[in-house]
Amino acid sequence: MKRNPTGVLVRISAVVGLVACLGVFATGLMEHDGRQLASSQPDPIAREFEQGNAAMREQRWGDAVAAFESVVEQRPDHGRAWFLLALSVHSSGDYERALALHERAAAFRQGEATALYNLACAHAMLGHTDEAIAALGRAADAGFTGVEHARKDSDLASVRADARFEQVMARMLSPDDTLLRFWLGEWDVYGAASGTRAGENSFTLRNGGLFILEQWRDSQGGTGESFNYFDPALGKWKQVWSDKNGLVEFVGTRQGAGVLFEGERVNAQSAKTRVRMHVRPVGQGRVRQTGSRWDEASQSWQTQYDLIYVPDGEAYEPDAAQEI
Repeated sequence: MKRNPTGVLVRISAVVGLVACLGVFATGLMEHDGRQLASSQPDPIAREFEQGNAAMREQRWGDAVAAFESVVEQRPDHGRAWFLLALSVHSSGDYERALALHERAAAFRQGEATALYNLACAHAMLGHTDEAIAALGRAADAGFTGVEHARKDSDLASVRADARFEQVMARMLSPDDTLLRFWLGEWDVYGAASGTRAGENSFTLRNGGLFILEQWRDSQGGTGESFNYFDPALGKWKQVWSDKNGLVEFVGTRQGAGVLFEGERVNAQSAKTRVRMHVRPVGQGRVRQTGSRWDEASQSWQTQYDLIYVPDGEAYEPDAAQEI
């Protein structure tokens, strides 16, 4: 667990509105929260969920626990509420109870990796070294990649001297050929600055996991698709994007926790424009995609769009997507 400069306890998938701590990639926190949580219609569950969030921001752990307990009692399928209930109990210092709750949160695929990491932290705080290492291994297998955070997290201080700890850290380092899998899933997409819904996107593995198929639909009904694959001969990712304007072929390399793609767009007059796209995981299981084009006049990259991907069914929360 990381303490930010204001002393607020924050985990990797930080509660919305808390001051951001060291960010790492984490999978989403829920399987499907239900679109009604993002609706403007009155919803008692949504109100209780926000009451829990507010209590967490103020470190009123007992109130947060009560609110999230009420949500999961009414909605046992609410993965994010289970995650935040476990986090609230953990933050209150009740690590014994947190163990079972972290396990319950890990039952939801999009929150599995982070919940298992949190489970490891609870075991470590209780002095359960073997169980903590085992939970870290499960987190690694589920796709957790927050190596730098784990190496600094005070909750894990008791297990870092164990030789097995660095072995697990090595497993968490995502190889280049599977790096882009953080993009897999069903997403609602929003403008990063405006919060306006831009469209929806889907990424699925195809052909035995060798290709990632993207299927995009914007809020006006426009569509586009891409095939993404890792070229072992070049050691780079490639993307072929297709929409009504034609094709763009990108070549991508690792940048931070994500991939930076570059290519050329050719218009109907055969004019070529250099384009760039940076896609990377950010806090709360979100993904950020920033596109830009090369401007010859200023000899600089000009941003064309900046998007935040939110797991299907979750509300957009501007403070939730902190850069890694």
